[in-house]
Amino acid sequence: MRIVQISTWDISGGAARSAYRLHRGLLGLGEHSRMLVRHKLSTDDSVFAVSPMNSEEAFDEELFLS
Repeated sequence: MRIVQISTWDISGGAARSAYRLHRGLLGLGEHSRMLVRHKLSTDDSVFAVSPMNSEEAFDEELFLS
């Protein structure tokens, strides 16, 4: 199984730290887990920072809801 967790931060804030601990736990169990974040603070190679190409792609409600 391939697992992707999406979060704004990787290790900043309570929810982000919980998501990161879950991600690391899944890796520890041998699952194929990756984490996509907007703001990366860790040096973890399984966490990837992503950013929108332009302001219109930052949040397109029609694409999100379809």
